Amino acid sequence: MADLLTLPVSRHSPEALAVANRRLSDKILAAFYQACEQHDTEVAQELLAVLEYAWHRDREAPWGARRVVNYLLPARERYRQTLFAARRPIDPGPA
Repeated sequence: MADLLTLPVSRHSPEALAVANRRLSDKILAAFYQACEQHDTEVAQELLAVLEYAWHRDREAPWGARRVVNYLLPARERYRQTLFAARRPIDPGPA
């Protein structure tokens, strides 16, 4: 593991530290939305499956139901939108 003194300065920015301190599920969720933005439906599908596994594993916890409603349901809807956009033919624009 690299010593903090040998890391580039940009890795010490407040934004970089905030990302590093996020929960694993938050990082996976961010990667999921990035895959959706890039229309990478295969990666998005796999990441959604990982999110569902992680959140359903913790569903008995007090925060479990809230995570499903606040994060998992919108993620599923975003995945559906991504699939729909991927199946639609791309309009080349005016000829």
